Amino acid sequence: MIAGGAAAQGPDTFEVASIKLGDTLANGTSMGFANGAGFKMENGTLRQIIQYAYDLRDFQLTGVSGWMISERYNILAKGVLDEGPSTYLAMNDQQREAASALIRKRLQKLLADRFQLVIHRETRELPIYALVVAKGGVKMQPNTTPSTNGTTMTRGRAMYRGTRASLAQITESLAAITGRPVHDETGLTGFYDAKLDWTPDMVAGAPDAPDKPVETAAGPTLLTAVQEQLGLKLEAKKGPVEIVAVDHAERPTEN
Repeated sequence: MIAGGAAAQGPDTFEVASIKLGDTLANGTSMGFANGAGFKMENGTLRQIIQYAYDLRDFQLTGVSGWMISERYNILAKGVLDEGPSTYLAMNDQQREAASALIRKRLQKLLADRFQLVIHRETRELPIYALVVAKGGVKMQPNTTPSTNGTTMTRGRAMYRGTRASLAQITESLAAITGRPVHDETGLTGFYDAKLDWTPDMVAGAPDAPDKPVETAAGPTLLTAVQEQLGLKLEAKKGPVEIVAVDHAERPTEN
């Protein structure tokens, strides 16, 4: 039951979904939760929809090119939930997690039905980071506010802010920043307030960046900032990474 967070109860398809061409010259994309575990997106590409539906980072998706990354779409998909609150702000952590999982399931079906998407999964051995607790211990502030307060996260070119963020959420943000999979090996539970600032041109872990870049007068590298400001450490290694490969996709008909 959604009230307990085990699973969101509701149909595994959207009630109705509208797909229209967006603005190909748009600078930004917005996408996210709509009432009843629905989904709303403005000016998003097929690549972005797939990443959202399968909860992927850039490095986990292959086989997308051409119109899949250039053409933009507006999607409004309406859904229902059988139990619990239908709005995001009224949900607790477990309900939000369950509703998000249901949205992803519904989006996967929408992609298969409307975009004729066919994918396969494979596992590759790739460079990753292991996130561990640094010597000296965690420096983030624990946040014990009620789950209904939710989580806020902001990420910029050289900054990250998380309020009431779980280690899973912080790990996901670090993966997006580094461009490399990050595995949480801290063993930490609970929620934290995290503040991170680093030198923007020294993002260690990116495909063309060294693992141990040289410090500059402008400020710390990302790896150093994670250790000094969060009390965590990113250790470079290799490990299994799940990859989703697109075998086939077609442009959808508008409605």
